[in-house]
Amino acid sequence: MRWVLQAPDKKLVEKLQDEFDTSAVIAVTMANRGITSRDSSRDFFDPTLSQLTIHLL
Repeated sequence: MRWVLQAPDKKLVEKLQDEFDTSAVIAVTMANRGITSRDSSRDFFDPTLSQLTIHLL
């Protein structure tokens, strides 16, 4: 089995790098997961207990 990496939008990655002052690797991960705003990044990186799935508890 091989990993197939999704090719993100380069402009979006650059925007995320600038907006979040982060590395290209983190920006690509965010873009591939659909994290494009402050709110969605907060939900992903700092979720509330109710946002976690049961197997993570």
